[in-house]
Formats: sequence, C-alpha cells, structure tokens
Amino acid sequence: QSRLEHIESTAKRLCTAVREEVTTLATMQSKAAAASKAADDKTAAADANAKAAHEAAAAEVQAEKTALQAERDAMKDVQSFPTVIELDVGGTRFKTSRSTLCRCGGFLEAMFSGRHRVEAAAD
Repeated sequence: QSRLEHIESTAKRLCTAVREEVTTLATMQSKAAAASKAADDKTAAADANAKAAHEAAAAEVQAEKTALQAERDAMKDVQSFPTVIELDVGGTRFKTSRSTLCRCGGFLEAMFSGRHRVEAAAD
C-alpha cells in the first residue's frame, strides 16, 4: 500500500500545483486585460485631445483667414495707387514703382499700402 499512498500523494501535489498554475494564469490574464483596457483608454484620450487641438487650430486659422479677408476688403475701399508713382522730393521729381516704395517696410510702405488715405498734391 505504500506505493498506492505515494501515487495518491503525488497526484494530490500535482492537482494542487495545477490549481495554483491555473490561478496564476487567470490572474495574469486579468492583469493583461486591465493593462490593455488602460492602454486603449489612454489612446482614446490622446485621440480626443489631438482632435480637439486640431479643431481649435482649424478654428484659429479660419478666424485669421476671415480677418485677413475683411482687411483686404476694407483696403479696397480706402485708396489705390498706380503702379508707377511720381514723387516730388525737394523740388526734384522722381518716378518709381509702388513695389519699390513698399519693399523695405516703414513709413513709405505704410503710406502706399492703401490702408491710409494719402492726399496727393495738386501739382
């Protein structure tokens, strides 16, 4: 009978070991599922944040486009200048292009941009 007892004892140990392994595997599977769900949640949150940022940027670009178009429309009504402009500087007359006057920025660009009313001299 000692052989039978030995077999029964070994079978019990094996059953216990198998139960422990099954429990360990079930725990690992549960942890993996929780980690996968957490990763999915983070991905969804990142996607939502990216979409919100994109929509905000698109709205900002649209607002800037609208403002720029409004400024262009307003400039059409203010004043327009010919391509070639004649200037009288200290009694000496110069002819130059509007683009040359506007090239470097500053006062002349502001003056000939069309945003401001400039009164031409009678002569």
